[in-house]
Amino acid sequence: MLIAHTRKITKVTRMDVTQDKMRKITGSNLARLRKGKKLTLEQLAEQANTNATYLSAIESGKKGLGPGLLIRLCNALKVDASEFTRPLDDFKPAPPPSGKIAVISMGKGGPEGYYEAPYPVGHGFDYIDRPYDVSDENAYAVKVVGDSMSPRYEEGEIVVASPQKEVHTGDYVVAKLSTGEVMIKKIKFREGLVILSSVNPSVEAWICKPREIVFYHKVVWKKEKG
Repeated sequence: MLIAHTRKITKVTRMDVTQDKMRKITGSNLARLRKGKKLTLEQLAEQANTNATYLSAIESGKKGLGPGLLIRLCNALKVDASEFTRPLDDFKPAPPPSGKIAVISMGKGGPEGYYEAPYPVGHGFDYIDRPYDVSDENAYAVKVVGDSMSPRYEEGEIVVASPQKEVHTGDYVVAKLSTGEVMIKKIKFREGLVILSSVNPSVEAWICKPREIVFYHKVVWKKEKG
């Protein structure tokens, strides 16, 4: 006997695509403007009389930006409303200098041990000389903020991560979660879960399912501060 299986098909209209594109443009511009003012989501949310969770959803393109909130954000950021609809192509970063690795800015440290990474791989707020033993063209550097990985990695030090290297239990990695957090942690794989732990015993580990992690890249080099 043959059993017919049916599958619901969702029709995607041109309007849906246009709205998705506009949310992406608006969200990317909001993130650009906020980080340009060196504001955290929480700080901007307070100034614009909204909440950080909603702003995060706008920046990720999941939520739209209504006219009332747009006005409050313009006032808080001291920008014109047209800044939120500028084409993304206006902000393509220049290639990194030859022989350099980009240092990605970190906007948030503290007890949670995570921070924001506003620059794409290959571009950053600063650059360091490429270590002689790091050949991965997509390698990037991260400046340590906070004490979640102390004494292994101290605040102010710079680590280099390589997307090219294989990652095994016990390695130190730069990891990004699907919720947006980026962190330096020690990784462990156990019973289908990924555990991201800190060196500092006062900081709790993150226990994640694989689908909850966007990437984890092995730390391959450290530059001590000073």
